[in-house]
Amino acid sequence: SSKGWKTVGVPPMDGGANGLLSADPAQNPDFHNWTKFHLQYCDGASFAGSGSTVVAGKSLHFQGAAMLHEFMDALLSLGGLAQGGRLIVGGTSAGGLATYLHLDSYRERMPKNVDVKGIPDAGFFLDLPTYSGVPLYEHEMRYVAKMQNVSGNVNAKCVASYEPDEAWRCFMAEYAAPHVRTPMFALQSAYDAWQYGNVLKLPCSMPKCCPNETSAFLRFRNETLERMK
Repeated sequence: SSKGWKTVGVPPMDGGANGLLSADPAQNPDFHNWTKFHLQYCDGASFAGSGSTVVAGKSLHFQGAAMLHEFMDALLSLGGLAQGGRLIVGGTSAGGLATYLHLDSYRERMPKNVDVKGIPDAGFFLDLPTYSGVPLYEHEMRYVAKMQNVSGNVNAKCVASYEPDEAWRCFMAEYAAPHVRTPMFALQSAYDAWQYGNVLKLPCSMPKCCPNETSAFLRFRNETLERMK
């Protein structure tokens, strides 16, 4: 929820000392003087959710897609892109996934004289079972996709390539990315610590892993490289 966000005294977004959003020309020589818009992540579905549902007796309302559409309108009006220019869409983790899911929508929403590119960072979460063989992450993503009704708010070409009951896959980067037509430069660690703990559920940390666990660690790395080709 955004209720806990500060309304005053918020430090400027700079992406860290070496970030793409940094205003320091020494650290960010190419983009330090660009206009920056930051959309705070808060919807739980990478800005793809819409509609309402009831969970455990409580009504939940999902407005991620609506927020994204308002954000695009702000880029046009407040950001000056209605007159043309260049736009780089990026994000990290869930924001990286959002870049894969919505980059073509940015391209479609912007005028033709806006050059649109994407830089998704660490958003390529693999559809793999856990170390013990349980399809946990698939179940979680399928559940969120259905609960938040995302199929109408992700890459349309991807959705059209699946039967309705399998369209949830377009909520994952590895299935959406092949359908993205807007140019992008993807950043992804082959050794993603978050995925080792939350997707693979590896019960150790390198180098303190047994031979079988080390093999699983390396297989995950190889799967990442293969699926991102």
